[in-house]
Amino acid sequence: MIAKSEFIIENIAYLKYQDLFDLNLELINNVNKALDIFDQKKIKLEHDFKGVVQIIFTKAFTLFVCVHHLCNLGFGLEACILVRALLESVIELKYLEKENSTLCQLFLENPEQYFKKLKDKNHRRVIERAKVARMVKHYDRWYRDLSKVFHLDYRGILPKISKSQGILHFEIGPSLNHLKESILLSSYYFNVIFQYFCKSFELIDKEDLESSEKNLQKLEEMILST
Repeated sequence: MIAKSEFIIENIAYLKYQDLFDLNLELINNVNKALDIFDQKKIKLEHDFKGVVQIIFTKAFTLFVCVHHLCNLGFGLEACILVRALLESVIELKYLEKENSTLCQLFLENPEQYFKKLKDKNHRRVIERAKVARMVKHYDRWYRDLSKVFHLDYRGILPKISKSQGILHFEIGPSLNHLKESILLSSYYFNVIFQYFCKSFELIDKEDLESSEKNLQKLEEMILST
């Protein structure tokens, strides 16, 4: 479980994007409730689409929390690669939902064979999976943008070099670049995966699910206006 005291640091980044960080906190509260119910149900991993949801949710939760902490500390630029990984997780989830159960089983039992299968002409590259998952718009805009940021944007990450007593000292600090995009997109993509998780295992009540869906709509509106 994650509490507010370990999830929010009230610093420059938080003060600048407090409304977005607070949305994350609301989402985390819903996740904590869902995980309590999930633990009580003692659900075992099944080698079907539900199993895929369980695994991808676990990975996505870790990524989401890492992105949040990086952004909260001002490392928006460095968070971009993790946001891209979150988008890949959403594409993978939506792709496997539409594919047959054999691929789901491979994904869980033999990842190496699964990725070999993706090299077939019908399952090639992230863009092909994005088409099946109906995530092409997100691929075209955000996956490529996040890739460009990661590969080409070095603003704010060049080390500060100083010399003291004949010794060179290198210091790398927060860049404060791309904070808004990283917070918004990570919240949105994780929220999508969280919805799958809750619906697959019937984990939260109607009121909390509606709250989560409202957050999703709010985030989508913010993203479209960015």
